[in-house]
Amino acid sequence: MRLSFSPFLATCLAAAGLSLLVAASPARAQSDEADAAIGRKLEAAIACINRLSDRAYDSRARYVDWAGDKAKMKAKPRNVLGLYTIYETDDCAKGVAEAKAVAPAHAELERASEAYVKAVQTLEPMLKDADDYYEQENYKDDKFAKGREMHSALLAAWDSFGKADGDLRAIVGRIGDERQLVELAKVEKQEGRKARYHIMNTFLQAKSLVRLETDVEMSKMDLPKVQDQVAVYEKAVKDLEAFNAGEGDGKIDSFYISSAKEVLVTAKGLMRRVRDKEGFSEGDRMMLSQPGAGWMVDGSQPRLIRDYNQLVDHYNRM
Repeated sequence: MRLSFSPFLATCLAAAGLSLLVAASPARAQSDEADAAIGRKLEAAIACINRLSDRAYDSRARYVDWAGDKAKMKAKPRNVLGLYTIYETDDCAKGVAEAKAVAPAHAELERASEAYVKAVQTLEPMLKDADDYYEQENYKDDKFAKGREMHSALLAAWDSFGKADGDLRAIVGRIGDERQLVELAKVEKQEGRKARYHIMNTFLQAKSLVRLETDVEMSKMDLPKVQDQVAVYEKAVKDLEAFNAGEGDGKIDSFYISSAKEVLVTAKGLMRRVRDKEGFSEGDRMMLSQPGAGWMVDGSQPRLIRDYNQLVDHYNRM
């Protein structure tokens, strides 16, 4: 299952905060420059993903619902809803180009960002052309002749975009994880296991768990890994609560704690569905098939994504 949430601002930028430049050795100064450059390149990639990716995927979902996802369009399309457009891809391209100019280079991240830009800028005019065609109901004049001509090209462009998006997300996620783990160790060394440590630790463990449960279809979930990570995350949440309880009135935002616990509840529910081979009811399946409605189904991937998004919001506010 494609991740449809946008955790990147929190997972990368919050932990990619640049160290203050104090009287540093030349080696330390170079390290800080590299850290700043990676942070800038990550920001550009993240801005593209957060601005464009979900809309592009939603457009495809809307389109194939009535046109089909095979090489040829359905013989007799019904309920023609058209699709969604994307726009302002030039802003994405500009941000990536400006970030690339910041030295030192990070070839892997830069290549993935540029591939994303190429894919999304290929998709933008195609979606605009198709949207005009269906919005103006021109298919009623040519009996879907142009629609059938555009169909396979649209699907190919979405496929190319999906690969570029997936590759970029993977690289951004990996770099963000590495940077956050370094930051967590630094916080523990400098401050001990206090408020900031527990907030960061629960967030990192939640992110790992959500990926394990939503990066693949439920039938392909690695259940032993998920169960292990559920246990790790549950301990992190308990440690968070125990620390806060020992601080009198508490130092950690209660909304963050509640949100972290909600992620745990939903993650467990999803894990149990897979473990117990519990399917969804007909009503649940109808909700899951509707864009934006799946979060209302308990123990589902969309619900876990929604709950994690809320945790991201509280994390960012702090």
